[in-house]
Amino acid sequence: MNSGVVLICSAPRDDVVDTVDSVQAFLPDWRVVVIDDGIPDLRGDGLPDAVTVLPPLNYPRNKFGGLWMKYCYGLNFILVNDPPLFILQLDADALVVSSGLGTEIERVFADPQVGLAGVHRIDPSGGRRDFSPIARAIAAETEGLRSWIRPLARGPLRRLLVDARRHGYETGEHALGGATVIRTKMLEDWARRGWLELKGLQTSHVPDDAILSLATRASGYTIAELGGRDGPFAVTWKGLPASPPELTASGALVVHSVRSWKDWTETEIRSFFRDRRRNVSAD
Repeated sequence: MNSGVVLICSAPRDDVVDTVDSVQAFLPDWRVVVIDDGIPDLRGDGLPDAVTVLPPLNYPRNKFGGLWMKYCYGLNFILVNDPPLFILQLDADALVVSSGLGTEIERVFADPQVGLAGVHRIDPSGGRRDFSPIARAIAAETEGLRSWIRPLARGPLRRLLVDARRHGYETGEHALGGATVIRTKMLEDWARRGWLELKGLQTSHVPDDAILSLATRASGYTIAELGGRDGPFAVTWKGLPASPPELTASGALVVHSVRSWKDWTETEIRSFFRDRRRNVSAD
């Protein structure tokens, strides 16, 4: 069993080649799997031959349950092809920006109860994250008459919710999906239960990261915190949590989203981190 695999779901607007380059610079021993979500010619764009590219599936692009099913597709592939100890799930607008990530992952997952790690309860500014929007989305599909709007998703979500609450789940809690680390042993348990094949969830309007966290708690695992002011994951839902130089100085290992920071463009942000990693040795 190898140490790790990085799973990235790409879309036409993403510079997935640059994201992969950041992974290979700082996690050179980890394999990379990319789910093609509509990019015409990933190889022609410069994606290395060593990267595994999975063809697209006919689910809605980058949205809610459809994206969850695409990730299940990638996770299933990894499980049957030399499964690793851990899977780093990255959005294509995230970057690995410093060495030491492999060591940090091993530290966090030394606790056998940890199934998932990411920015959970504390955002990179040190503030407490608000789970109420996700709680409302889950309630809309699991409670009362309105839950019958998407009946295919209702059953699987309700079953996961019952099991998760049995293990102390707070409705709506989740690790932000820009960058998360998953214990493969937990996924193997999900596969035995059929949880990676819950196709009814493709109709859900609950975000993929919320479903991932819900299933984590439902299977009896906990979520480890990688957020906070000094946390290794400088991950927010939209844009970067600080400027690229500030993130470098803070010791961040993974950043998201590189789409913007104030007047910085995505091109400028990627260029900053690309220039930096050219001069930094891999861990």
